[in-house]
Amino acid sequence: MLTVRMLHHYRIPDMGRSNTIRIIHMKREDGSSLFLHPFQDRVSMVDVADDLSMTGLYGEDPAVERFSDLRRHLHRIAEKDSRQWVLDQRFVTRFVLSGAVFLSVFVVSSVLIRIPVPVVDDLLLALGSAIATYFALARRDAHSRLSIRTCANLRNRIDMVRFETSDTVSGIESVLGRFDRSTPEEILHELKHMDRTRPVLSGATGQRVADDPEVIQDIQAYIAAVLKQDKAYSCRKYLYKWMRKPDASSMALALRKFKKKDVDLSLLALFVFLEHVRVSTTRLAASSKQEI
Repeated sequence: MLTVRMLHHYRIPDMGRSNTIRIIHMKREDGSSLFLHPFQDRVSMVDVADDLSMTGLYGEDPAVERFSDLRRHLHRIAEKDSRQWVLDQRFVTRFVLSGAVFLSVFVVSSVLIRIPVPVVDDLLLALGSAIATYFALARRDAHSRLSIRTCANLRNRIDMVRFETSDTVSGIESVLGRFDRSTPEEILHELKHMDRTRPVLSGATGQRVADDPEVIQDIQAYIAAVLKQDKAYSCRKYLYKWMRKPDASSMALALRKFKKKDVDLSLLALFVFLEHVRVSTTRLAASSKQEI
């Protein structure tokens, strides 16, 4: 079953370092897919599509259906972001017109029409008319030609995204798979001395690979956002406490908290792993590409 994880409150880090938006695919041990991308909430696809290029990276070659699912998911986000962009662009116009309707209805009902009703009724009538006008205009803007054209442009950009294999993603995928196959106790023991040993990511695959610092930084930011959405990000402090003082009490506390919050411990452990990893500099041959 495909699991498309969306991000919450993610900001694209340090735009000056890269002109590329990366969409990451990683395969979980149970066969599901973990897609990581920044197009959620605070990062609008409309805001970055014209200035930045989009590319996809994966480790183990996934089935073609997974790319189709991702494309449909991104198309839905493109439609949502294009509508929201148009609504933001025309907010002032809607607000001014709604205010004009409010004043007009209030003046007509309270001054020109001599009906002995309380002023509060005039206010409620005017307010209701203004609200109805605002939402009617919003519906019109959301389905306007500008919105449709913007959405079509974004969908075309999505269809042009090409996925390529990445040694860095492959190494991170291997680490995630190892955590998926481990029990919570085994994961804790594996992280026990990580703050002092600082593992090399390429060791996860048994060979020297191209550990790209920018890809690692992006994946770490994506995972942090996923953990925050799942309200599991704060649980990393229990891992840090265990790593500083690996005793029975800190392990019991960590396991209890993870179970209580139903934490995806493999993903949380991967985030901590990426915080401590050292980056190798060995570069391999260029990888193959595949369109979504």
